[in-house]
Amino acid sequence: MGPIVKFQIVFKQQKGIEISLNEIGYETISLYKDEIDEMLIPIDVLETLDELVVASTVVYTDEHGDEYMRIAVQDTETLAYDKYVRWFINYTPLDWDE
Repeated sequence: MGPIVKFQIVFKQQKGIEISLNEIGYETISLYKDEIDEMLIPIDVLETLDELVVASTVVYTDEHGDEYMRIAVQDTETLAYDKYVRWFINYTPLDWDE
């Protein structure tokens, strides 16, 4: 399951709201570990990752202006975006299980 579909499913489970693809922003980026904001991926997690990190970011802004973001790091062996996953609202971490 891709990062966008996973975002839609978990968001609906957590908030009870279905969102369409045209309401979602998506980006896949490659960064070196020293370029990553430790607020988004904690240092203890960064230490376990390869030097080059590939991550997907999915973003949705609701009608109140709150920005929901899901960051998922790609597993270099399986290529799945499940090595590390974290949800945020307005850059504050959320405790949403997947």
